[in-house]
Amino acid sequence: TDTAGNSGPATDLALPTFSVDEFAAPVPAAMSVGGSDSCALMSSAQVRCWGLADSNVFGGSFTGEYGETPNELGDDLPTLAWSNDSFVTSFARGTNKTCATLSNGSLQCFNTDGANELFAPINGDSFVNVDIGQVHSCALTNSGKLRCWGFNSAGQLGVGDANDQVGLVESLTSEPVISYSTGTFHTC
Repeated sequence: TDTAGNSGPATDLALPTFSVDEFAAPVPAAMSVGGSDSCALMSSAQVRCWGLADSNVFGGSFTGEYGETPNELGDDLPTLAWSNDSFVTSFARGTNKTCATLSNGSLQCFNTDGANELFAPINGDSFVNVDIGQVHSCALTNSGKLRCWGFNSAGQLGVGDANDQVGLVESLTSEPVISYSTGTFHTC
């Protein structure tokens, strides 16, 4: 009998339910390294970084050296602040920038030159992965389109020319992209 006097299975019990992860300490789920620092995407969807944080590469959230003393490790490591109260779904560190795809489908980058970038989903096509080359970056969408931007002197953006691009351009591929990687002056 339930608390209302009904016989049969209880229907008004309000027992809390918890997932296993709610009580677990966040652990690294992915890592990426820059020129003089490293970052980890934690299981809590936060990005925590250590090493030398300079020149806005972490969005101006913090600068200096982190992780060199015990009180700068673990939960005391700086956490990057992304826009729109979204959580990070993937991220990448490069020499001059940090980029992340966010749960709202957008893509955000912090650059050393202070020109931070925020790209909204294009025609409902969300960004799901990002990678950073030496002088260019690319992001994959949920429909398999590869969109790149940056310097293009060696044709690394895959658009059929060598013109640099400030905004996103769709790379020339006849089939949806499943996996890719950016390098110094190339994208595969």
